[in-house]
Amino acid sequence: MSFDFTDRKKDSNDPFKTILKAEAWARKHDIKFPKINIEKYKGRKVQELYIFEDEKDPKCPIIMHFVLVNEEFRTFKSPGVKRSDSEKEFANFTIYDDQSTFHCTNFQYSAENFDRLSQLSEFLVLNSIEDIKACISKSINNKQERKLTGRQRHKTAPL
Repeated sequence: MSFDFTDRKKDSNDPFKTILKAEAWARKHDIKFPKINIEKYKGRKVQELYIFEDEKDPKCPIIMHFVLVNEEFRTFKSPGVKRSDSEKEFANFTIYDDQSTFHCTNFQYSAENFDRLSQLSEFLVLNSIEDIKACISKSINNKQERKLTGRQRHKTAPL
């Protein structure tokens, strides 16, 4: 899981700078990492979660890239639970458009802004819980399949 909370200058800017750096670092050090193909996301609204995987290589990790973006959190206080009118004010904020409030060099937050960031982060994970479970399940299945394939080869190999 990758949590990209780096400064994007604007909420609408693409959120791939750090994940592309991670991919480059992994390739440089011969560490398996899925290809981060951002072309299909160009011109689209920033998502809360991006999943990158190498379908051809079951040994390659699945990367779940969470992005600090306030979209659904504005309307929902938890997945499927809409905010009341009084709660909507709390969730009505931008993250990067106002460079003074949540800028990455700002190390002091008001209690309300701290609560906003922590609740938003929790919401992003809870809102993607089914995707998280699916990726974990797929990783487990890939590993079990590799073990089974390895055992079958071992059993059929000539002595």
